[in-house]
Amino acid sequence: MAPDPLPPPYRRPDLPFERAPSPWLRAASWSGAGLEFGLAVILGFYGGRALDRALETEPWLATVGALLGVAAGIGLLVRPFLAEATRSAPRRGEGGRDGPGGSGDPPRPPAARGS
Repeated sequence: MAPDPLPPPYRRPDLPFERAPSPWLRAASWSGAGLEFGLAVILGFYGGRALDRALETEPWLATVGALLGVAAGIGLLVRPFLAEATRSAPRRGEGGRDGPGGSGDPPRPPAARGS
């Protein structure tokens, strides 16, 4: 009689945050970012235009509002990159180029004791 074969080794299932995001999810994320950018510019322009009509400063506040909208839109586009960079960068004391507990600075020689 042959011995029973060993069962396959246990493999822990992947958790949702460990899986690579699907291409569709990434596309949806970028389309959302594009929408945010466009809405920021449009809201800035029309907000400035409304103030232009109220204050009778016709082209200036619409231009300033559109430029502020562009700046806000760029901030909205940069935000995901900064979040990813801070999430993936090693923190001080968690290991890095000089191991756990390191500060990243080269080690100093021990101080000489006086006699």
